[in-house]
Amino acid sequence: MLASLILEECRIQHDEQLYRVKLWQEGNSAEVIGLHDTGNRLSDPYVHAPVHILARSEAQALSLKPGHSRLIPFSTVGVPDGLMEVWTIDAMEWAGGRIEHVVIGIAEDTLFEGKDYRLILSAGWKRIS
Repeated sequence: MLASLILEECRIQHDEQLYRVKLWQEGNSAEVIGLHDTGNRLSDPYVHAPVHILARSEAQALSLKPGHSRLIPFSTVGVPDGLMEVWTIDAMEWAGGRIEHVVIGIAEDTLFEGKDYRLILSAGWKRIS
């Protein structure tokens, strides 16, 4: 068991696309693996910030309040005119830094099925730290 945890940590550290990330909201936290997706250019038009996309099941640990969310427009292959629910959370941190007032959008868990990650990081996330 310990050997598999060490191997997993080494794989994460050596893969420039995957990061161990901790999200914070009002004292609650969720630790997830995030994929740096250079194609994720989703931005919140109301606060002019990049949007990171989190699996719904992981978002439960943050106890996000429904009345504090907003809907933003998005489009993808197969969903040309969608709306995504987003929240501005307190912070996101990783081994290389911390960002305060982070926008996360919530996606259904099916988006992450068979994947090693539960968070899709915005294309420019490391530049804003």
